[in-house]
Amino acid sequence: EGCVLNGPTGLWLDGNDLYVTERAYNGNRIRRIDLAAKTIETIAGALDGTAGNSGDGQLALNALLAAPNAVAVDASKNIYVADSVNDVVRRIDGATKKIETYAGGGTLRDGRAGQQAFDARAGQR
Repeated sequence: EGCVLNGPTGLWLDGNDLYVTERAYNGNRIRRIDLAAKTIETIAGALDGTAGNSGDGQLALNALLAAPNAVAVDASKNIYVADSVNDVVRRIDGATKKIETYAGGGTLRDGRAGQQAFDARAGQR
């Protein structure tokens, strides 16, 4: 109750946790709502909603996002965010809570070169 969400767009339900992307002015963050406890917390992006593109290798709470519009969570509790203005997919490690650019941010390519660029970004060789 009483919490402000700024332009919620993307939702992902994972058990009792509802993940929400905030895309609007002073949003630019990912929030987690504990449906059982009725609490909300910021898990990625600046608390004041500052937009940007930074934070790889740091705690996701210290990262800057720009108009995130979709979120997904895998079985290991890793969180994937479509960081739309930055044209990247960011990944928040479920264990360490650190953020990284998972895909995007390069040049437009397809085929073998595009696959190699994705593999390199995703830590595959």
